[in-house]
Amino acid sequence: MRSFNFDVMDVMNADGYCRVVEGSKWIKLANKMVREGRATLVENSRGFAGYGSSRDISYWRFNYTVTEKVN
Repeated sequence: MRSFNFDVMDVMNADGYCRVVEGSKWIKLANKMVREGRATLVENSRGFAGYGSSRDISYWRFNYTVTEKVN
């Protein structure tokens, strides 16, 4: 059983629109593995990372662990 930790940075605006700005490759791969039933994904932590150029934009950092299932 292999596991891998990675960080993802999201940006959110005042309207609630959210998108991944860092780590998108890893979260897409992990979600694909979960959909196929090959892994589990756990959110370890989330935290506020700061504001953008105005207070309308905020950055959030998430830490995930993806664990491959044993056959």
